[in-house]
Amino acid sequence: DDPISKYIPNFPNGKRIELIHLLTHTSGIQRPIWHKEDSTTTDLMKEIENRKVHFRAGSKWDYQDANYMVLGYILEKVTGISLQDYIQKNIFDKANMVDSGFITSSLLTPISSVGYLKDGKSFNPIRVYNAKLLFGCGDIYSTANDLALFDQALIHGKLVSYPSLKEMLVPGSASTYGMGLYNKGNVIFSHGNLGGFEAIHSFYKDGTSIAILLNVRDTSVNIFKTLSGIHQILITMGKTISA
Repeated sequence: DDPISKYIPNFPNGKRIELIHLLTHTSGIQRPIWHKEDSTTTDLMKEIENRKVHFRAGSKWDYQDANYMVLGYILEKVTGISLQDYIQKNIFDKANMVDSGFITSSLLTPISSVGYLKDGKSFNPIRVYNAKLLFGCGDIYSTANDLALFDQALIHGKLVSYPSLKEMLVPGSASTYGMGLYNKGNVIFSHGNLGGFEAIHSFYKDGTSIAILLNVRDTSVNIFKTLSGIHQILITMGKTISA
């Protein structure tokens, strides 16, 4: 419930925007306008601060990656270590996610797939990202297995306490979004896309965990229907497994 102004004194509307508003994407802040010379988290914060808020904090839901950028910046100020080191120690290591890490300008991933955008019958490879502009919201690489390990570690109390997890999963407004996860009742999931990549990882009330990673963005493919279809197949087979 702390206001952002406690950590970033000059943040616009910072006395009214609380950390929970960032976590639930109800802060009202807007995406920053990037400049080629932006290269540090301080630069990113300045760009975000330059954009005025466009609605009262807590009044509506609007998913913006900028919320996670601000949260990552505050986490670094509070802990005194980098966001990457914090995630490595408190998430990757605890969940045994040995095939996950961070994208940098010099190292995309140890073994990198290529993302494609489908245009008609053509598949066009995407350009390389500027990882510095993905701080806190898109600079992690992983595998389907590691995402499933993350879900299992989360729901079994290895990453946060059960009371905290319960609070995380409370859906806000019509969005069904809690804090970092969507809650549809029968299934909890996180979904994201970037360039030529799309991913979803989920856990169902029956104990099934499913993670899907795609390296082609195709408007004819509905990843949510794919997720539901896989789960239905497992139900038909009479099995509850990690897929």
